[in-house]
Amino acid sequence: MNSYGLDFGLKNGFEFLLQAIDENFQSSSIWIRFLTSHPKDMRASIVDSIKNSSLLTHYFHLPIQSGSDSILAAMNRGYTRDQYLGVIKYIRQTLPDSGIGTDIIVGFPGETEADFLDTLHLVQEVQFDQAFTYIYSPRSGTAADQLPDHLPLAEKKKRLQVLNQNLTDIHQKKLMTWVGKKVQIMIDQIEGLNASGRTTNNQRIFLPNSNFFLGQVITVLVVKSLKGKLYGELVFS
Repeated sequence: MNSYGLDFGLKNGFEFLLQAIDENFQSSSIWIRFLTSHPKDMRASIVDSIKNSSLLTHYFHLPIQSGSDSILAAMNRGYTRDQYLGVIKYIRQTLPDSGIGTDIIVGFPGETEADFLDTLHLVQEVQFDQAFTYIYSPRSGTAADQLPDHLPLAEKKKRLQVLNQNLTDIHQKKLMTWVGKKVQIMIDQIEGLNASGRTTNNQRIFLPNSNFFLGQVITVLVVKSLKGKLYGELVFS
């Protein structure tokens, strides 16, 4: 998403797009969220655009893929570990309430134990709010398929399990910090007797369906965290 306009030589094309959206929908009761940003094209001016908007939500999905510089280079990702952490630092300084998500691949060809530990250390440093994790799987005809040192599937599964446990532990601790807070959510899912919505930083909260409608913005009190989910109650004004 944040690469918008670069192929036409527009250095800040995405910022202009965000500004145009913000200006054209000022009279609307909507929240705007975009996915996914490439870390190599994420810049301070995009974060600043979101800070100055009343419609753009405070969530950034930035796939790191690996915490190892050597693996990032092999993937041709176009950024280093330190550059990625610099982006995260600026987001957290500028918009402290932001949610940050990522994608991570384990078992890329040539990934050593040290490379994998670099990924684990980065996960602990960033404390992601959301993460999608994958095992590298060969695809015929791709450049990666021609690389040496493909790992055994058993080792890739082992690393994925360790990574996911680290992410789960972080997630559980972060969920507990929500309990007792009053927050605004926009209802985006209604299933029978249950409804759920997301905060501006993309945290989903579940609650009983009390005749809510999609797109409705309500204030809820987060009352508990259970099995990786947050549950809330409607706050009556």
